[in-house]
Amino acid sequence: PLADGEPQPSPSFAYASALPDDFSAWLDARASKEAKKKMRKKRARLEATAPLVHSRAAGAQQIGRALAAFHAERRARTEALGAPDPYSSAAAQEFRSRLAREGALELHALAHGERIIAVFGALPGAERLSGLFIGHESDPEIARSSPGEIMVQAVVADAIARGFAEFDLGVGEARY
Repeated sequence: PLADGEPQPSPSFAYASALPDDFSAWLDARASKEAKKKMRKKRARLEATAPLVHSRAAGAQQIGRALAAFHAERRARTEALGAPDPYSSAAAQEFRSRLAREGALELHALAHGERIIAVFGALPGAERLSGLFIGHESDPEIARSSPGEIMVQAVVADAIARGFAEFDLGVGEARY
């Protein structure tokens, strides 16, 4: 029944990007020389105290660790805002865990030494990687280095390396 109607733009514009064959080309098209320099400094600030490592969670232990970091960050963020945590129910947490264990949901983690400072959840499609959620450390010493932005760049670089043609951050520009 919906196919018969006039197409309308989505009420959410969703940040999306075609992916070239090279991460440098993607970054050059989206960031000025100054912005890239600033990001290199932020990354170096973090790497001065511990190595930064991006990974895709594989196996129950890595999935559990990534989700635990995400849920802890989300709980702290929503409490600070005085808002309910839509991710907190046991059923919702088990659902995400099951999707990740079955391979339908990718969990990307950015570790600073042993500590996970950002988590990105995405749905891989045939040629598209669609973001569902992101969480990052709110500790001011970590947050000032933009771990969420570092994470998104790592996820895009990984998506390009795996041959994805498109990437989006999903809908959700609404405030919590």
